[in-house]
Amino acid sequence: MAVFNEPFLSAIIEKRKTIESRFSVNRINPFRRIFKDDLVLLKRTAGNIIGFFQCGNIEFWVKSKGANFEKLESKYGNSMCTYLDENFWANRESSRYGTLIEIKDCHLLEGFSISKQDRTTWVVLKERNKLSIF
Repeated sequence: MAVFNEPFLSAIIEKRKTIESRFSVNRINPFRRIFKDDLVLLKRTAGNIIGFFQCGNIEFWVKSKGANFEKLESKYGNSMCTYLDENFWANRESSRYGTLIEIKDCHLLEGFSISKQDRTTWVVLKERNKLSIF
């Protein structure tokens, strides 16, 4: 489940935003805990769950000598709708980890609530089974 604020939530629903990004100083969810074909619930900040999307390709980013925001902005900025927030990149300057998630098959639901008291913006509700018999 991911918590979204405006205007980014509307951009996802309107299918203008095709890549969701999460950046952090520390290695936290969803970094390396999300996979292609996972379902992500869309929760409005201080509101209900209003939909979901299926994940397409996932890319993990670690700030290093060769990794910088200019490359990310050039390649993904429009798909991430970063133009909706003039301070988008400046607000993430101290980030060391990033997760880029391709948004596929977004669907709206009749809104429903879930008990969530903490301020985390990403919660893993069910861990993928790491063992496989195939």
